[in-house]
Amino acid sequence: MYNLGYNDLKILKLTDKYILKDRIAWIDQGSLLGLVRDGKFIEWDDDIDITCMYDKKPELSMSDLKLLLEHDYIVLTSKYDYTLKKLSLGKSLKKVDLTFIYKKKNKYYKSYSDYKNQNIIAKIFEKTIKESFQLLCKLKRPGPRLAGWMLVNSLTHFYRSYVMKTVDMLCPEWQFDLEMVPMHEGFSSICMYKQPEKYLEYKFGPDWKTPKREWDYTTEDGGLKSGVTDGQP
Repeated sequence: MYNLGYNDLKILKLTDKYILKDRIAWIDQGSLLGLVRDGKFIEWDDDIDITCMYDKKPELSMSDLKLLLEHDYIVLTSKYDYTLKKLSLGKSLKKVDLTFIYKKKNKYYKSYSDYKNQNIIAKIFEKTIKESFQLLCKLKRPGPRLAGWMLVNSLTHFYRSYVMKTVDMLCPEWQFDLEMVPMHEGFSSICMYKQPEKYLEYKFGPDWKTPKREWDYTTEDGGLKSGVTDGQP
């Protein structure tokens, strides 16, 4: 049904098996747009967006993290999201961003790191994390890599949870009534909206079927236009 490349399919299978583990999540944002409009992920998009509910947030076990490292993948966490990426820094390889929807004052939101408006402290943390990540790439054995993951993830979790600014997207309640179907027969957790057109129009506007390479979610995403809060679950 969808034209998924080998690397994209592999990272989704690892996400399904070692991170989600039967917790329901669904393809979201530009990744959903690409699959529905083009039958594949958008080529210039560097991540695969997946969403689940905050109260269903997966717990990561050390054994699963070790297995992911043996596959040459690492998980970075914050209270807003988890990111799974391959240790090799190939620019053509997509990462998986798993974000969480939380409820506040009877409305639903999800938060994203605001890379455009990060402060100087956040920039220092970003440089530290990047250098730690590059060091971790060079380690070969699972033991040192696992210790390296703990260091990098601690820095990342603090940086993305408490130092960086965040932007919030409003999640309309009607989206929770949309029927979902498995994205792929081999996945137990990752789903797709069966009829995603209403959601895509909400997110990307009435012209969502027209490809647009330069798209800025901070000013054009329907979830941001609908309402913003302070970004704290």
